[in-house]
Amino acid sequence: MSDSQHHGFATRAIHLGYDPLDEQGALSPPLYLTSTYTQDSIEAFDRIRLGEQSGYVYGRTRNPTQALLEERLASLEGAEAGVVTASGMAAISATLLSLLQSGDEIVVDQIVYGTAFTLFAQGLPRLGINAVFADFTRPETVAAAIGPKTRAVYFETPANPNLRLVDIAAISAIARGKGLVTIVDTTFAPPGLQRPA
Repeated sequence: MSDSQHHGFATRAIHLGYDPLDEQGALSPPLYLTSTYTQDSIEAFDRIRLGEQSGYVYGRTRNPTQALLEERLASLEGAEAGVVTASGMAAISATLLSLLQSGDEIVVDQIVYGTAFTLFAQGLPRLGINAVFADFTRPETVAAAIGPKTRAVYFETPANPNLRLVDIAAISAIARGKGLVTIVDTTFAPPGLQRPA
């Protein structure tokens, strides 16, 4: 998280992480549309590519425009860091595949975005990951669905498509009490309205 948390929400949304004097006085951050970046040496390229040194090597994997957006969103969410992806399903998939492995279970709200439901019901089982569905508006059903192989809980609030609300604090407390990760998709309520972090 940035050291500028003392600034207000709007100030962080508009100004965080950008100094116009670094970009020839441009008041708005430039959009970096390049696909490749010059490096001092092949060794520098390798260090950046391997994450041993900061920098950029290829526009599709990361660029300064994306880095600025990630920094601002993390600040607005009250999070340590952030990652932006090309789609919501890419974000969901990346999160799940970084946390779960074959043999694990995840407890999922019974009301989620249709494509996410398909991922939980059909995609993850092909990888040996079992999704257990529960009614997240009733925290006791979530607690009952958690088993010894459960690694995380997943829900949306407001849910897509019916805008049903889930008590983030109640579900997070259950998950935290069991040592589980809580994954909340808040697509319909951006950081100005809801901050689950």
